[in-house]
Amino acid sequence: MINLNIDVKLINASNKLSDVSVASARTCYSSKIVLPEEVKEETILRIGKNIYESGHHTPFQHTYFTFAISNVSRQFVWSFLHNHPYYNSEQTSQRYNLLGKDSFYIPSSLSEKQKEKFNKAISIAWDNYIKITEVLKKEKEQIAFALGKIKQWKEKTILSDLEKKALENARYVLPVCAFTNLYHTISGLVLLRYKRMLNISNCDEEAKIVVGKMIEEVKKVDPNFERICDEFTYEKGALPETNLKMQYNQIDINNFNQKFDQNLKPYKYSKLVSCTANLEETLIEVLKEQFGINIPSEEVLDLLLNPKNNLYLLSTLNVSMHSPLMQALNHVNVTFKKKISHTCDSQNQRHRFSYGSKPAIEMINSKKPDYIIPKFIEESDSLNIYIETMETLWEIKNEIEDDGVSKDISAYLLPNSVSIRFTETSSLLNLFHKYKLRTCFNAQHEIYEMCMEEIDQLGNINKKLRNYFGPPCVIRNGLVENDPLIGPCTEGNRWCGIKVWLNWPKVKRPF
Repeated sequence: MINLNIDVKLINASNKLSDVSVASARTCYSSKIVLPEEVKEETILRIGKNIYESGHHTPFQHTYFTFAISNVSRQFVWSFLHNHPYYNSEQTSQRYNLLGKDSFYIPSSLSEKQKEKFNKAISIAWDNYIKITEVLKKEKEQIAFALGKIKQWKEKTILSDLEKKALENARYVLPVCAFTNLYHTISGLVLLRYKRMLNISNCDEEAKIVVGKMIEEVKKVDPNFERICDEFTYEKGALPETNLKMQYNQIDINNFNQKFDQNLKPYKYSKLVSCTANLEETLIEVLKEQFGINIPSEEVLDLLLNPKNNLYLLSTLNVSMHSPLMQALNHVNVTFKKKISHTCDSQNQRHRFSYGSKPAIEMINSKKPDYIIPKFIEESDSLNIYIETMETLWEIKNEIEDDGVSKDISAYLLPNSVSIRFTETSSLLNLFHKYKLRTCFNAQHEIYEMCMEEIDQLGNINKKLRNYFGPPCVIRNGLVENDPLIGPCTEGNRWCGIKVWLNWPKVKRPF
């Protein structure tokens, strides 16, 4: 239950990590490929250290590590492991797994009295998580069986899916200190950055333990790696982010949040604040430069985003960044102001090339309860339980803060529902991919609603844009061979049970 349970195992790596880096560097100055086995021990250390210290770091991207990480908090994953684009992760889902009562990270810096309060808050939240799950299962049972019949599922499968739908909403009351497990793959270069930037997250204790164990695991298979890259760590007080907060007056957080929310209206989650001007003309100029063709303005978006013209869009394999044609969409950029929950942003940040400026812990950890209520909780008899849980978590969080606990530690008690306010910018290319995945009815509801708000606003800027966004079944409809049951859906036995493609976007989600 405490930090000693953190486990890090190196699952996959080359047997000659530093050899590969040095061999790749030597190849730059050779007329032929230099193989790792051709590199001598003294050369590894000499050349490896030289290229590292001189800033020639791309050779260290040829070494990749896959770690299996267990019993870290979701706050740590959100704040550190996933708050950059250079990784790949597969993570235990709270949507599909009932969380155990003892599966929470307890910071070791808490006193015994503070731990008692911390555990009390967790216990109340977990008990209410179970209560809300049971209420939602009962309320949604009828629609679950109706959809299950359409999908030709057996009762056991229907009941399992019903629990998943209930857990998806009930988990909003769980604190962000809840444990998670994940596979996490990074390059050698990113591991070095992790060590340098240990203190940048709001989870210093976890970061030091996890990164320390990562490095120890790598040293077992390649002791030369750390000898070559004797990386230091920025102290907290030396970070520019820390100095900013010391040098400038802090704003009134409550007042800031009120103004942010007011400016977000009439939208709940996301508001468009800027977009590349003359987007069609921009795309035409890019295509002229690429292919020497002059496309009429009214045809350019159809050429790029209509699957009748662009067969890449029919595949589940995303090749857009490899297509010279589709790369033109990278020159149209869109910026949104967002207010979404911690749990929604944990999904949103997986779209790594939609760049969001995540707020410091002081901007999240307010004294007053500040949270998102999922749509199906708002409509549920469990709403009062949900609100009471929020009030209890904030009350106990504030108590331990008043007892001297820092905001980054007390923030572990914030619920998954806590509001995250930030600005995010993305290219049209990456938005198209995000909307394709997150407007599917199997997508979690909050991120689905966020994407639908954004599509609506992009349609106000350019009416044609609205026609190109939608889930895979809508994009593929009429252009692939339809399955007798699931039509053009790509989800197989995970099909939502609704023929979304027949009435998009007017069709409503029933769950």
